[in-house]
Amino acid sequence: MGYTVGLSRKLQGRSQDIISAYMSVQSVLSLLVEVRENVDCKFLAWYEEAVVMGKEHDIVPSVPRTCSRQRNHCNVPGETPDVYFRRALCIPYIDELISGINDRFSSLSKTAVMALVLIPEMTIEKQHAHVILENIKPFLDFYHSDLPSPFGISSEVDRWLHFWKHTTDTLPKSAAETIKKCNKLDYPNIYAILKIVCTMSVTSCECERSNGELGLLKTFLRATMGQDRLNGLALMHVHYNLELELDVIVDMFARRHPRKMKLESSL
Repeated sequence: MGYTVGLSRKLQGRSQDIISAYMSVQSVLSLLVEVRENVDCKFLAWYEEAVVMGKEHDIVPSVPRTCSRQRNHCNVPGETPDVYFRRALCIPYIDELISGINDRFSSLSKTAVMALVLIPEMTIEKQHAHVILENIKPFLDFYHSDLPSPFGISSEVDRWLHFWKHTTDTLPKSAAETIKKCNKLDYPNIYAILKIVCTMSVTSCECERSNGELGLLKTFLRATMGQDRLNGLALMHVHYNLELELDVIVDMFARRHPRKMKLESSL
């Protein structure tokens, strides 16, 4: 996992870091492919480290027993522990990791993320309009039919860059903030691009939404919970930083269920 640690941290950062992170995806992917091609040499070093760690805990590496009729998984051929674990564990894991990266970071995802260069905080860093146009060219080619006047995008980017270079306002840091300050009449193409980016889930993943968090909400073995209640608890857990007005919530519940709680007259 050491090959993907840095990339994982970048992808979980804010939007201004995600462009460089997506540019690092191809580098990490090519490195994993190289590791797969030279897996014999790489695994030997990993196996020696594992053997040393095992000795500290009195664990001796051994080949699992095999049977003539295997129903749950295949019998991986391996005469020695290092050969067995290389074939049964290391090679399948690397192949699955490469396949997962290819599936997760499709060409469409990378194309959409590169459009984030239009966010003013990143626009200023690029300094030149031709650099911005070069970054968003794949996006323009893919969404050409969705833009109101794609042939005028070059002049729009020039005016967009000039505007944010000379403004005294605070620079927006996200696509949602940027689209609010983008004049649809002055920048129709940029507005359309930002609108597309805002509706796609390809930015950052700062909020924790993994299935592992469900263990904090319900007990799977004995708890019975409806979908609406589970969704509500999950949203409260994910958006824990939102301030809730308890008095308003109590009044709302009392109005909806006047017979269950004697907080308000049913009349």
